[in-house]
Amino acid sequence: MSFDEFYVRWSPTSVKGAFDIDHVTPPAGVKGFELNKGEPLMPRWGDGGLATLQDGNPNKPAIADCVLNTNGLLFVSERLKTALASNGVTHVEYLPFTLTWNGTPIGLPYFMVNCIDRPDCLDDAACETKPDLLGKGIGDVKRIVMASDPQRALFQFARFRRVHIASMRLAEALAAQAFSGIWWFALYDYGAFPEDKKNSPLSQRIRALSLEHAKALPQPIASIAAPPARKRASAKQVKAWLTEAPESGSFRGLSYLEGEDETWLDAYHDSPNDWPGFDPKRYRAFASDGQGNHFLLDLDQGGAVVFLSHETGYGEKSFEVVAASMADFAELITR
Repeated sequence: MSFDEFYVRWSPTSVKGAFDIDHVTPPAGVKGFELNKGEPLMPRWGDGGLATLQDGNPNKPAIADCVLNTNGLLFVSERLKTALASNGVTHVEYLPFTLTWNGTPIGLPYFMVNCIDRPDCLDDAACETKPDLLGKGIGDVKRIVMASDPQRALFQFARFRRVHIASMRLAEALAAQAFSGIWWFALYDYGAFPEDKKNSPLSQRIRALSLEHAKALPQPIASIAAPPARKRASAKQVKAWLTEAPESGSFRGLSYLEGEDETWLDAYHDSPNDWPGFDPKRYRAFASDGQGNHFLLDLDQGGAVVFLSHETGYGEKSFEVVAASMADFAELITR
């Protein structure tokens, strides 16, 4: 029997302009790896966990009901937590987390959903499972096929921790309330997507549920004040700073650029929605290291010289200040 009609895969998704979770720290006495083991943690949860936010738009700070993170965890707002509890979700703990931005708590209650007593209901042969490094669990599967019905509204598999599974009934209930940050996938939509099911009625039905969530707006974060406005340097001032650049010196393979080179923005132009808080006009590239990384003038910080690696993206932490001014930079590279 196929369970594709009865269950879907829950995936947190990015919401334009909203903050994502960067780093997760459990309370003292709880190790990071325990967050996804499926064992009860509430008795040891103490004062709660901490999580830092990143990549949101600080001018319009907001956060989704289900917050995207790279840890494979499920973080939900109090509103979404209430909806889960009222729609038959059992065998879970709601572990409180304090979310912070730039070291300051945002003042909104959020919880990690810890699925416990996880059912062992995968069909190993049909999934073509691969063991994890320790040989005790499942590292990955080629496809998700369930061998039996766990009769749960929300769960994770006992030996396969990568996914959260929700009943179709729960997915429909949450879509009706349009919580932000949720995207649903069919069970067969894992690994190689079967072409014959791409436009099937079930695939279209699940996509329609996801699009209801896409209409939802993230909730504003009133505690984060917009950054103070700064006067941006004029073209005349930028030109003056550039004339202060030393004619020679050695620093990280520095090589001066000719004209207003914008190759440092290529990755940004490919996916600008990934960096909602980034303003490309704030910076002026003037040199590179020959490895695809650039030295820039920060026009909002008095011409400070920053270094941008092409591997770090355009988040707040991506721009490394190497000198407070071009004059200081000249002194640095000619030492």
